[in-house]
Amino acid sequence: MAQPDGPDYLNLIQLEFSGDRVAHITLDRLSRGRHRYLDIRLDGETGCIETSIGGRLKGSAGIRASTRRPFLHLDWAPGGHARLYHGERYSTLAREPLNVLGSATAELMKAFLTALDCGETPPCNASDNRRTLALMLAAYDSAEKRMPITVQ
Repeated sequence: MAQPDGPDYLNLIQLEFSGDRVAHITLDRLSRGRHRYLDIRLDGETGCIETSIGGRLKGSAGIRASTRRPFLHLDWAPGGHARLYHGERYSTLAREPLNVLGSATAELMKAFLTALDCGETPPCNASDNRRTLALMLAAYDSAEKRMPITVQ
């Protein structure tokens, strides 16, 4: 049973941007569904991009109703993947190795050191972190006041 001052089990956040753009963030530690580390879906006018961290190996077979032709599909990504969808068709943009978090940390550290060597602002800098913290605090403030909060 969730305690009032315990951890957040379910966060539903709606972000509204200029130009009628909207984003939804769902942080769900309550549902006992399939374990998903990090899934992101970006919907656009002509397609969408879906990313997922957490390996998979899944096969499917059947007959396509429109063509009456059989198909066999193997969905494999050891650590994660990104796909560009146009309707039901997709192309794979990237696949990540089994140690995706270690690999990502190594790439981030490399970019950090390169930025320092070049006198540039490193990725994941304090300014980015302050904006993330401001967003998180605004979400809590919005929930407490039960009204939208504007973040600049």
